[in-house]
Amino acid sequence: MQQIELNGSYEIVCNGIEKIVGINSKSAQKILDYLIENKDKPDKDYELECFSSRYYSNLPPGSLALMTSKYNYYINIKKTTVIIIALILDITITKGASSALINMHGISGPCVVKLNERNGEKCIVKETVFSKNRIGSVDVLQKFKGECCNCDMDCKYNKGDQCGCTKEDVREIYNNLTHIGLFKKAGEYFVYQ
Repeated sequence: MQQIELNGSYEIVCNGIEKIVGINSKSAQKILDYLIENKDKPDKDYELECFSSRYYSNLPPGSLALMTSKYNYYINIKKTTVIIIALILDITITKGASSALINMHGISGPCVVKLNERNGEKCIVKETVFSKNRIGSVDVLQKFKGECCNCDMDCKYNKGDQCGCTKEDVREIYNNLTHIGLFKKAGEYFVYQ
């Protein structure tokens, strides 16, 4: 997989994501914001560092110079991970553009699919993709001990801050995702393709 490596201000990194993935600037900002919010997860699949650079405003001599902070970002991420995040965040990537980009990097199979947030597909894909080996099982949600791990999603299993998704529900979701080619079943496990 080809890596995206970007370095610079928030705007520069967003512009890079926008050009590489073929999305608009608002969508690129959503992706970068998502990466920043999740940068401390131990099982993340990318490297993101934020550097604070301080500068002094240009005020006339004798005035009190104001010191403000700006951030510079360094990101190293697989192109496919950016596309997966775009799908998770419901960012529209035109099928032709995304298929061309994905095929250009040697990935075949059904690459652009619409995940059903309401039926829990988005949640299961997100938790599996961000797991260490991108391998899931019916226990993928057990580490949250009944708490909803994606409260912002409109999922039928989301009961406030509690998750009502059972192991059997997870199995059914994985089976549906396997049927469309997003996962491959290997024994009791589901391997992200």
